[in-house]
This record gives sequence, structure tokens and C-alpha cells, in this order.
Amino acid sequence: MARVRACVPEDPRELAKRRPSDVGAPAWCSPPGSNVLTQAIAQTPWILERIHAHVPELEVFFDWDTFARAQRGLLLWEAFVSGKAKHHQHDAQIAILRFVDQLPHVGDANANETERPFSLVAAAAVWAGFDVPAATLRHPCVLVRAQPAAD
Repeated sequence: MARVRACVPEDPRELAKRRPSDVGAPAWCSPPGSNVLTQAIAQTPWILERIHAHVPELEVFFDWDTFARAQRGLLLWEAFVSGKAKHHQHDAQIAILRFVDQLPHVGDANANETERPFSLVAAAAVWAGFDVPAATLRHPCVLVRAQPAAD
């Protein structure tokens, strides 16, 4: 999945800034981020709607631990491929390889410190017909970085 999480900070001056864990990366509303976000807004619900139509009983998950315990369903996660790791045509492959490299503990724990996240992938899953609790819209999904955040 592409950029599927936004931040809705209390302070309006923070609205156009990057996540705290995206050190060194441009803000989400910079040209690369906004391009990926706009594509994801249309593509993600389109894909999820087709999955739901074929497997309506499929349960979706947004965090690794719950998914791993269930050992079934569909894990929806965000891939963050940027900087030297980025090779446009192969972004999905790069993200999947990084995901596999992180097993059995997938995801960037620093990404969970995002203030007031808005899960666009959870919203897309709701739109597509999946049974997603409303509270999920306020929780981050798994974030897999192809390149670790700078210290």
C-alpha cells in the first residue's frame, strides 16, 4: 500500500508537516508525497472493493500482532519507499522484500508516535464494505520502510 496514513494534529500550523518518524523525508504534501497520496486515495478503495466482492467474509487487520495471532485474513500496511531505496518501477517489490526482512516483527515502531493519525487505509476498507470499527480510523497501520529513518 502507498501512503495510507495522515496526521490530524491539534495545532493547525502542523497540518502540512511530515510525521515525526519521517526524519529527512519531505512533508506528505510535497510533490512526491501528494502525488502518491492522491493515487492511493483512488486506487486503495478500488482494490479493496474488488477483494471484498470476491471474499466478503475476509477479515482485515491493520496491526501485525493481531494479524499474527489470527493467522488468517488480510493485513493492510503502508510501504514507505524513499530516498536511495526508491526505484519507481520496483517500489512494491522493494517494500515486500523489506517486509519479509522484518519478519517476525514487522513495522517501524517509531511510526506509532504519530500524533492523532487518520488511517486512510481503514477508511478505504470501510468504503469497500469491510467491517472495520470506527476507532480504527484513529490508529496507525503497520508502516514498513524500505530505508530506515535517520537518527
